[in-house]
Amino acid sequence: MQKRTIFLTFFAAVFVYLTSCSDSKNIGSAVFNPDQPIEVTGFYPDSGGIATPMIVEGSNFGSDTTNLKVYFEDADGIKHQAGLVSSNGNKIYLYVPSGLTYKKEMNLLVARTMPDGTEYEGQAGRQFIYKTQTLSLIHISEPTRPRLIS
Repeated sequence: MQKRTIFLTFFAAVFVYLTSCSDSKNIGSAVFNPDQPIEVTGFYPDSGGIATPMIVEGSNFGSDTTNLKVYFEDADGIKHQAGLVSSNGNKIYLYVPSGLTYKKEMNLLVARTMPDGTEYEGQAGRQFIYKTQTLSLIHISEPTRPRLIS
């Protein structure tokens, strides 16, 4: 019984030690590297309407969202800025912007502007399909009765 207790205590100590250790690469924030391109490897969902939450995956986004922007670009080249929530360097959490047009196929662009004005941009390999959302209202009221006017 005593050997079992010693073994379990030793096992628990090793488990706690191994799980508490962290890789130094994951400490702190991810920094944008201007010597590397911004790569957009994917996003999901692949379609949606206004205010749809999305995740964009890729690399070299940087975790500082100060000068980070995500755009939905329509067929005319007009860029609509997404509602950016956060970034961890490899994933960006955002919302689909309002004001998108009836042109359903949108390019997804991730852009970072440096303090000197230099802009770096990456584009997804596929397009986002914008779904127009419509709202139908049905007004139900009492039928009106004709009145006799004398």
